Amino acid sequence: MPRRSIPLVAGQYYHVYNRGHNRQPIFFTQDDYGLFLRRFRHFISPNDAIVIAYVLMPNHYHFVVRCESDQFAHAMRLFGISYSKIINRQYDRVGGLFQGAYQAKLVECDEYLLHLSQYVHFNPVKAGLVDEAAGWPYSSYPEYVGQRFGTLPQPSLIWQLLADRAGRPEAALENKRFGLYDKYFREDTGNNIGTIQHLLFA
Repeated sequence: MPRRSIPLVAGQYYHVYNRGHNRQPIFFTQDDYGLFLRRFRHFISPNDAIVIAYVLMPNHYHFVVRCESDQFAHAMRLFGISYSKIINRQYDRVGGLFQGAYQAKLVECDEYLLHLSQYVHFNPVKAGLVDEAAGWPYSSYPEYVGQRFGTLPQPSLIWQLLADRAGRPEAALENKRFGLYDKYFREDTGNNIGTIQHLLFA
């Protein structure tokens, strides 16, 4: 995987991702998923980036973020090194855990951002790991539909975009926001992902 070629600019949205070397696992037990998120939060604060959505898969990860600082790129690099070192030590591994540097794609419009949230949350279903997105605990989907109230993902932007599209901006502030996303996710996931498939990491 080539080195990341685009700069990460404060105020812009990005799809940030990486996968294991030779597509091998980057998580070996359930505890590793928790370790990964703890290391992420240690190195990347809300002053560096706001996490809009995420999913952790057995051999790769995806984050949708709003970059808040020029330090975010460096913090992501340190995070990847830290997690790799811990995993290598824990499992008596040597060599690189990831297939090169993390990658990032600029999210250029609201429609792409909405579709990207679907793509990220649909990953475990597409991979056959679960039948429903809500069944995969290592993503932000439970926060989006009100099944969990974690503090890492910030789905309010997506809720607001959906409420505005529906002509009901107040719905983003009500309990209806959970139903808004669930309806959006279930109705057109396949079609929406198809429109941006060429822009995505496989």
